[in-house]
Amino acid sequence: WTFGSKAYKDEATLYWESFEEKLVQMRSISESLDAEFQIVISPTLYDIDKTGAHPHFNYLEFDFSCATISPRENIMAIGEKYTIKIYDPALEIRRIFEARLKEGNFTPYFFAGDDNHFNSTAATYFAEVIAKDWR
Repeated sequence: WTFGSKAYKDEATLYWESFEEKLVQMRSISESLDAEFQIVISPTLYDIDKTGAHPHFNYLEFDFSCATISPRENIMAIGEKYTIKIYDPALEIRRIFEARLKEGNFTPYFFAGDDNHFNSTAATYFAEVIAKDWR
């Protein structure tokens, strides 16, 4: 549903609308507590590794060509619509990853067979990118 595959496009759109409503509610609660509501996008393996360098890269053979929704674009649009600060470290983390590859210094950024949870190497870069932007 996140990517709105063609078979579930209408249902996915409803889920995205509900998600947007929940984000607006969370923003409202944050403001009532005099806190700023912000969103951090956690990049996936497919945001970082564009060459398939990781062991077990896409071992489930996901086919993103049927996607009708770009989750990143949706979240960015929600942030813009409601003036919510969005942190998206994917491009910088990918740049660092690709520099390591170019130097022949491959280190996995994600746990083997897990396209969604980065390891301590990527977490360190993630924290540095977010902290730099946060300042």
